[in-house]
This record gives sequence, C-alpha cells and structure tokens, in this order.
Amino acid sequence: MQRKRGLEIGRPLGFPLLVHRSWLPAGALVVAHLVVTAYGGEDLLFAVGLAVATLIAFFMSVVVHELAHSIVSRLLGIRIADTVLYVFGGVSRVAVEPVLPAREIVAALTGPIVSAALGAVAVVGVPDGTGSIASFVRTVGYANLALAATNALPALPLDGGRVMAAIVWTRTGRRSRGVRRAARLGQILGLVSIGVGVWLILGSGVLDDTAIASWLVVTGIFIATTATKMVGSAKLIASIENETAASWAKPFVGRIKADAVVPPKGGPFAVADEGRLAGILLPSTTATRAGASVRDVMVPWTNGISVRGTEPLERALEQLARQPGHVLVVLDEEGVVRGVLDDHSVRSNLVDQR
Repeated sequence: MQRKRGLEIGRPLGFPLLVHRSWLPAGALVVAHLVVTAYGGEDLLFAVGLAVATLIAFFMSVVVHELAHSIVSRLLGIRIADTVLYVFGGVSRVAVEPVLPAREIVAALTGPIVSAALGAVAVVGVPDGTGSIASFVRTVGYANLALAATNALPALPLDGGRVMAAIVWTRTGRRSRGVRRAARLGQILGLVSIGVGVWLILGSGVLDDTAIASWLVVTGIFIATTATKMVGSAKLIASIENETAASWAKPFVGRIKADAVVPPKGGPFAVADEGRLAGILLPSTTATRAGASVRDVMVPWTNGISVRGTEPLERALEQLARQPGHVLVVLDEEGVVRGVLDDHSVRSNLVDQR
C-alpha cells in the first residue's frame, strides 16, 4: 500500500512498516560501493550478485533492529504509529511520546545492542578464509557493527541521540530541552558528514574513497534534514509541557439517550441511561455510524477511562494511547465530567499548536 511516508510492506506488530522512496536509489549506491570495495576482486557480475545479496541481508538486519525497538517499546507502554525503513536504518514515529526518560533510554538502546550482537556473531562466527561466502557473511557482519556504532552517536535522529535527549530530560525536567540539544548535535553531525564527503570527493582520485565519500554525503543529508525537523518538534513539545488534560479536553456538545439513534454528525455527546452517564458518543462515530443504535456504538463509561483535569497533559496523552477506544473522560476536582480527550481533539490541538 502506498502511503505518504513510504510503501507499506506489512504490519508484523500491528503498525505499518514502510519503505521510504529513497531506498532504491540509495540501495543502488550501496551496491556500487560494495562492488568497488568489499567485492572488488571478484568478476563483475558475480560481485554485483554478492552486493545485491548483501544489501538484502542488511535490509533484513535493519528490520530486526527496528522490530527490536518496537517490541521493547510496546512492553514499556509506548505505542508505535509507524516505522519508515531507509537503506541504512529506520525511523519510528510514536503515537504518544513516553513520559518517563528511563523508558526512552531502554527502548533506544535495544536496537544498537541487537545490531551489535548480529554483527559480532557474523564476524566472529565465520571461520577464517577468503572464500566468497565468508566474505559475504563478514561484510554483512561489519555492516551491522557499523549500524550499531553509528546509532550510538549522541545525536538525533540516531538512537544515541534519543538516549542523550532522555538524559538531559532527566537532569533538567524538560523533555523539549533534551530533544533540542540532541537535534542540534544531529544537525552538526550531518553537516560534518557532508563536508567530509565532499572533501574526499574533491581531494581524492581513489575510487574506494569516492564510494565512501558519496555514502557520507547521502547519510549526512539524511541526518541533517531529519534533525532539523526534530528541532521544530522540540518547540511543539515545549508548548505543551505545562498544559493539563483540562486545557485540551473538548466539552460535550449535549446529551443523547442510549436508546436513541446516532445522529448524522456532531459530538462528542454524553450518553445518558436512566439519568446516569452510560458512555460517550464520539464525532468519528456520528460521521460513520449514523442511524445505528447509540447503545451499540458508544464507548461504555468505566472509571478506567477517566482522568483528572489537573493531570499533566503528557501523562494524560500516554494514558490515552493505552486506551482501547482512545478516549478519556476528563473530570474536575469534584468528579464532575467536563469533557473528553480523544484522538480527534488531540490532532486538532496539535494543529493549533503548530
């Protein structure tokens, strides 16, 4: 399935796994690089075949790297919206950011640890020799070790940058400050990588150096542009750090009886049954289930879907992400219902913040 962020290749853990449109041209660059360097002593066609096989094997390693992140994130209660795979790594987008820095550190470290383990097994486990198969396995191993080492750098969007951002967050109490600092380092790292690559291209006539230089330029462009976007996201994070659940709650537009039929539009509605709150009817439901029985399609009321209006917004958003119906009823200090917090209201507020 074609999406704006990439081509969907599956949902192994329930969220879209996407391949970015840059994968094919970047993959072609990797193949050319391997033909010149790792497999330069082979016949051309055989070298190309080995390079393509290495690219595929490394791609699968990247998938394992990203799925390791996602599995641990899920165990820690962090919901992944999607993951975009590039030829040299992946970037996951979370539905709601974690509210505890320790969770971010654990989730971020998982990928490099897995890649380092894969690389070590491939490099150490292959017996010494100069055969093509041994060369192929070692090349994939070294690529995984390089992936782990690169991701350990303390700059966003790399995993080490996530760790650094979480450490600054722990020390300052401001997640936005940590994201901004790590993203700024990402911008610097990206520009340095581009500069070194250009310098090698202009100053070296050696084919091996030119191949490495081209890779440095491509990687640097990706890191710098992604880090720049994250600097912008840090401003958004800063704008909501002092907000509460009540400030983003959407008031009910009215009441509707549980035995009524769903109106064609509007909401959210408080669903009443014998004078008591029985559930919530969301705008997304009125837009798609008009004419159905309210009782059949409402989100049933339970204490588990409530949140105090004074709760910090980030904690409320994390709780919202864990709710099956993705809706919270916001209560004031007296326990009186004041409104709802759902995916639609969150998206609307995020647009306003931008």
